[in-house]
Amino acid sequence: MKKDESIQGEGRSDISKNSRGKEEEEEEKTNIGNNVVLLDLCCGTGTIGIALSSYVSKVIGIEMVETAVEDAKVNAQLNNIQNAEFIAGKVEDVLKSALSILKDQDIVAILDPPRAGVHPSVIKSIRECPLIKRIYFISCDAQAAVQNFVE
Repeated sequence: MKKDESIQGEGRSDISKNSRGKEEEEEEKTNIGNNVVLLDLCCGTGTIGIALSSYVSKVIGIEMVETAVEDAKVNAQLNNIQNAEFIAGKVEDVLKSALSILKDQDIVAILDPPRAGVHPSVIKSIRECPLIKRIYFISCDAQAAVQNFVE
């Protein structure tokens, strides 16, 4: 995140700081591409999508916590981000319709699930979409994420 970017979260979302992951994100983001749509799954208050928004053509964030989606929209406005949209709903319920709208686009997905992981249908939907060129799985607890990798 750039030094002048602001993020709002009113205690309703789990905002965790992962400086090592942030450094890796900084290294990777220049490799994403301006013709790519960033699909930010379990986006919370939008921090990852907002941080990467200038490197992609569009950001679509999906989050089940409605108040976090409200905060993500505010955060995009606070940071003058014009190419991001945030959708409230469970990833497993919203993902297929979001992907169907993006038929002819290259998609990079970032999956930043809650500590419990994501529903198996989310993993299945991601794996079955040929438009998703890369998947970045971000987890504050790698051991808890193992089940999602196995699925």
